[in-house]
Amino acid sequence: MIRRAILPVAGLALLVAGGALYAGNGELYMRVMRHLMAVPYWTPFIDLESVLTTTRCWQMGVDVYASNPCDQMNRPMNYSPLWLRFSVLAIDRGWSLPMGVVLSVLYAISLAWLPPRRDVATLLICAACAFSSVSLLGIERGNMDVLIYLICLLAAQGLTQAAPIRLAAYGGLLLGGLLKFYPLVTCLAVLREKPRRAVAIGTAIACVVALFAVVFADELPRALHNIPDAEYFEIMVGASLLPRFLSVTATPVVHFLAPGIGTAFLSQAGFKAAVLAALLLLSGLNIAALCGTATLRRTLAGLRGEMRARLFLGCALIGGCFFSGPSYAYRGIFLLLCLPGLLSLQQALPPGSMRRVVRLLLAAIVIVMQMLLLTGLWMSLHARIDNHAPAGLIWIGMQVLWWWIASSLLAVLGVLCLQEAALQNALQGRLAGLASWGLGTAPLGATAATPHKVPA
Repeated sequence: MIRRAILPVAGLALLVAGGALYAGNGELYMRVMRHLMAVPYWTPFIDLESVLTTTRCWQMGVDVYASNPCDQMNRPMNYSPLWLRFSVLAIDRGWSLPMGVVLSVLYAISLAWLPPRRDVATLLICAACAFSSVSLLGIERGNMDVLIYLICLLAAQGLTQAAPIRLAAYGGLLLGGLLKFYPLVTCLAVLREKPRRAVAIGTAIACVVALFAVVFADELPRALHNIPDAEYFEIMVGASLLPRFLSVTATPVVHFLAPGIGTAFLSQAGFKAAVLAALLLLSGLNIAALCGTATLRRTLAGLRGEMRARLFLGCALIGGCFFSGPSYAYRGIFLLLCLPGLLSLQQALPPGSMRRVVRLLLAAIVIVMQMLLLTGLWMSLHARIDNHAPAGLIWIGMQVLWWWIASSLLAVLGVLCLQEAALQNALQGRLAGLASWGLGTAPLGATAATPHKVPA
């Protein structure tokens, strides 16, 4: 019990310390935060404030999709139109501070369920991710992705309970999807149900999404149009960023390593296409290699309960966010959903290459969760990634790590999907060999065997 309280208490202590520093010395607070997360804003919880003031402006008749004078940064509405219908949110921006504090406290409390074990190494890994620069940015902004994280955390708990609670969990996942669009990928969790129930729940979800699209047909295109592009790519992640901005970040690296070589080829469309093709090929090979490892499939089949559910949701969110478009780095907070499952997977795997791969994956996650700390470091040195070779190399390395993490988690998601009840029951009668292969109990094409459950 005492060890379970370590991370929440540490989180609450850091929250109190940050609040005291902000209230006592705002200038020092900004200097510290710039080093920790690169891009703090002088008003905490600015994204939460934007939701509140935008809803209030909408209630007053302002077209917030065209211009948003209620927002400090005049950011037009790029969230779901559903937010504007929550009239209870149409309140003064002064409420953003207490509501942001409540959101931060809930995040700190949620850390009690993060470590799957209470050994020191596990606690250190979880602490490094929970209090990382990426997580700090989401908390400091009061971004709604923190709310989505909390919804998914609760939903993962509910997905392991009796039918009424599971239905409520699917309702929570659906609500998260309607609020921010991309979390709709978590509705793949219906595969956990038996086929008939999965079809029924999936059909209901599809009908609600279709109705939502029809009701807000005029507003949805405008909201999607306002989603920011990758203009601040230094603090963003996404599959398109490395091919798109490699010419910017690699130019100082080439000039430093080989001054005589021209860099015009870096900006050519053919080179960018070749880079993207190479990344997709390597990611595909990584996915195929992981999915083809029977040891990994057997060990994943042994994961049970909310840990498996959280891993499923986290893999879906990270894969969906990374490959669908550029995202601000605070969406890395969803890696916290994957962390307990990966830590347990690493412990359950037998000694060998697969265990080493999972350990490297955990190390990569810890590194990318600190990407804004490194960004703040080179900013403090008045360096930019477009004119500073080490900074450019760090950015390129971070994006490569994100490609590896995202593709690896997609492979894990694919195996988990194949092992869930709906697909397993559907495959057992028709493709018994494939069902058995998904559980890691037989090579592809062999006859079905009794699944071997490896305890996590």
